[in-house]
Amino acid sequence: MDASVGQIEKFVDASNDVSIEDLKKLCVRYFGSPRKSPDYEIYSTNLPNYPRIVIQTNQPKAVVRQVRTVIAAIDQLQNHQSAGTTI
Repeated sequence: MDASVGQIEKFVDASNDVSIEDLKKLCVRYFGSPRKSPDYEIYSTNLPNYPRIVIQTNQPKAVVRQVRTVIAAIDQLQNHQSAGTTI
């Protein structure tokens, strides 16, 4: 389930130049299939600080705030998994 460290670092380094398709693939990999509406995809994370991730899909590039939120949620998910705690 873990993406390579290099892939995550790519998102961190270029958070203002991430395609929406790449961000959606990363979200599906970590959080599963989204609920969809015409302009948004909503990923359920089951994390205390990030119960859901909302991705605006009507533009070619992801918004920096969305990229940072996804990265933070993945980091928190990995911390829970490495500590062996349940969410």
